[in-house]
Amino acid sequence: MYTPKVVPIAVSSQHIAEAEARCARQRAFIRDLQATGQPTNTAETILASMEDCLARMREALARPILRKAS
Repeated sequence: MYTPKVVPIAVSSQHIAEAEARCARQRAFIRDLQATGQPTNTAETILASMEDCLARMREALARPILRKAS
């Protein structure tokens, strides 16, 4: 049986900037939901996951082996 090797994904500052922009859009979406009295639980859970991914991307960028040439 073939087992593929796990290869770390390279992360660039552009990837991080895009993830930051996505988090900002999600925060704005949550504000819009709040302004109209809509539930925000799911949107907040998604934002927490997005922010966790962003933190992991920042950690990966700090490791030279995972840094992608910009």
